[in-house]
Amino acid sequence: ARLMPVKVLDSSGTGWSSDVAYGIRYAVDNGADVINMSLGSSDSSSLISSAIDYAYSAGVAMVAASGNGNAAQISYPARYEKVLAVGATNKSDERCDNSDWGWPYGSNYGDNLDVVAPGNSIYGPKDGGGYRIVNGTSLATPFAAGLCGLLLAYNSNLDVEGVYSAIKDNADKVSGMGGSDFHIEYGYGRINADKTLDVPGSYIASHYSQSNYVTAWPGDTVSM
Repeated sequence: ARLMPVKVLDSSGTGWSSDVAYGIRYAVDNGADVINMSLGSSDSSSLISSAIDYAYSAGVAMVAASGNGNAAQISYPARYEKVLAVGATNKSDERCDNSDWGWPYGSNYGDNLDVVAPGNSIYGPKDGGGYRIVNGTSLATPFAAGLCGLLLAYNSNLDVEGVYSAIKDNADKVSGMGGSDFHIEYGYGRINADKTLDVPGSYIASHYSQSNYVTAWPGDTVSM
C-alpha cells in the first residue's frame, strides 16, 4: 500500500469544511482507494456530503472517527451513510469512556456506528520527534482504514459496499454487545482482520492441454 497524506486542518487541528471537501476530492482524483478521516464535527456540511458522494461513486472506501464526546451521537462525516463509522475500544474490548480518557471524553456511539477498533493507549509518533501514548477515535479509525486496504489488496474486485460488509460481517461480537448482532456502543463489533481476510479468494482452473485459463470468483458461474 502507498500513503497519500492530505492536509485539511491547521496546526491546532481545526479547519474549514471546504478544505475537507477539497481534500476528499483531491484524494479521489489522485488515485486513492481508501480515505481515512480522523476528524469530525457535530455539524453536517453540504460541501463534505457532496465530496463523499463523489468519492463513493468513484469506488473509494471512506472511514471516519465517531467522535470523542462520550455522546450518543456520531460525528460528521462518520455519520454519513456512505462512510464507515468507527468507535474506540480499550484493551478489554470495552467502549472507551471517561474512565479511560477522563471527563467528559469517550467514544461517541449511536445507531450510525458501524464498528469499533482499538483507540486507547495507542503508541505513536509526536510532533518534534519521538513517540507518545495517545487516545481517541482518531486512533481507532486507521485500523479500519488499513483493513480496507488489506481487503482491496486481497480482492481488487470488491466494491465499496463489499468492503464495508466484509468488515462488519466478520467483526467480533464483544461481551458488551450482550449477544446481539448490533449494539449502539459497538456497532457490528470490534474489527478482526484475520477473520475478515479468511474468505474465498480467486480460483484458477486450467486444462492440461490448454494454454489459456479462466478465473472464477466466489458467486461466479463459469463454463469450461
